[in-house]
Amino acid sequence: KDGDKQGGEAEEDFLGEIETRISAANDQVAKFRALPLPKFFSAMPLAVCIVLALVAGGAMSFVRGFSSPLWAVGAITAVLLVAGCIAAYVSGRKGAHDEAVRTGAAILDGYRALRAGLVAADSRYKFERKRLQAEYDETCADVDAKWAAADGVEEEFEKMGRAKLEPQLPRILQKLDARMKRDLARIRERADAKVAEFRGAAAEKHAQLDGAHQVEMDAVLAGEKARWDKLDAAWKEQITPIFTEITSLNAALAPAFPAWSAQFVEAWKPYTQFTPATKFAQFTLDLAKCAVGSTGASRLALPGAPQVSIPLALTYPQQGSLLFETKESCGGATASVLNNVMLRLLATTPPGKVAFTIIDPVGLGENFSGLMHLGDYEESLINRRIWTQRDQIDERLTELNGHIEKVIQMYLRNEYANITAYNEQAGSVAEKYHFLVVADFPNGFSEPAAQRLQSIMISGARCGVFTLIHWDQRQPLPDGIAAEELRKSSVCLRAEGSTFNAGREQTEAGAALVLDPPPDAIVSQSL
Repeated sequence: KDGDKQGGEAEEDFLGEIETRISAANDQVAKFRALPLPKFFSAMPLAVCIVLALVAGGAMSFVRGFSSPLWAVGAITAVLLVAGCIAAYVSGRKGAHDEAVRTGAAILDGYRALRAGLVAADSRYKFERKRLQAEYDETCADVDAKWAAADGVEEEFEKMGRAKLEPQLPRILQKLDARMKRDLARIRERADAKVAEFRGAAAEKHAQLDGAHQVEMDAVLAGEKARWDKLDAAWKEQITPIFTEITSLNAALAPAFPAWSAQFVEAWKPYTQFTPATKFAQFTLDLAKCAVGSTGASRLALPGAPQVSIPLALTYPQQGSLLFETKESCGGATASVLNNVMLRLLATTPPGKVAFTIIDPVGLGENFSGLMHLGDYEESLINRRIWTQRDQIDERLTELNGHIEKVIQMYLRNEYANITAYNEQAGSVAEKYHFLVVADFPNGFSEPAAQRLQSIMISGARCGVFTLIHWDQRQPLPDGIAAEELRKSSVCLRAEGSTFNAGREQTEAGAALVLDPPPDAIVSQSL
């Protein structure tokens, strides 16, 4: 520490000396800058002064008129002024040189003192750093030693504390136990009071909620009953007419289209009026399996059995044509339905008021061979035979187009909307209905024949000409034939595996299409 004190005093003395020398150098510089002649000649160079002296002498001669004696006076004046300037410059330069030497010496002395101070400071820094490092190492060693001894101190302190507390522990525990019992008694008393208070408040709140709940439930039940009554009325208003209409349809069609049987054939009698519908299938729907089927166990009960059967029939003249769409040749269920429809037409139409033109280019007539027996009685019923050749098909379609033209021009004109309206007025001379039956379309059809078929499908219904067509979709349609025109005026059935589908409405409703079976062999022989 004494060394540090002495070193600090030495540093203060050394710094004072440096400051003194630097102050002396600054004073010498200020003294140098205060010299008048160097300051003057720094602002006014000697050359400028000489020029000004010459100009002054010349000006004096000019003012005096440049006469002989006055000219000499001006020249002398100029020379004296130049000499004075030079003398002043030399004198000022000598004085400035002496002061500059002294100033440089003072600055050099201050610089040397500063350099010596820096060297001394660096030496002092290294010395102090070494000393501090030694002190740090010594302190760390002392701390490590004391830290190693701390475990023993802690253990000793623990022994002393335990020895002091152990005799007092039973008494402290007894006091704590008594205090805890008093506190528990007070807490239990307060808790019992709070529980009783909460139970009373809860009972009161529960009674209030029960009353409010009962009021709300009465209002809800009243509103629910009103809504159910309204919904039940709307349900009955919507559903009952549908069931009534379905029942009426079945009742209206049942007498004319019973199941084929020998008894029906024996009891059959010719019709005197054309039947405006021909049933050939039915939709079956089990409402118990649908979403509405759950209403059977609710207030919205169905007005009838959940198993519903809706007849599917050709209606005249609006939808009297039938189109089967398959990806196979005509046969099986398709041929059976076509034959069944023709037999139903024969059974429900006055004699001589229906005629068929049958085209079967692929089956060569086999699909409709059972109907050839009609030709034995009246060949006009089947237009003489079943047609299979391309030129024959063209001729028959040309004949039907001609028949349509005749009906439009001779019978309907602008007086009747359709052949049904005309026949109601014609009585016994009513025009017969024609059905064009085609299997495996467009096989065997030329482009003109296909065009004629499309014309018949568009205009024929109004004139009493309808189509029963099987369309083999594996074959491309002839040019100019639009698939939508084929479907527009027909009841369309599309094959889906072994069943048929009548469209999106059937699929969405989940209904099944069941085709009416044709008469069996025994009944067919009776027919």
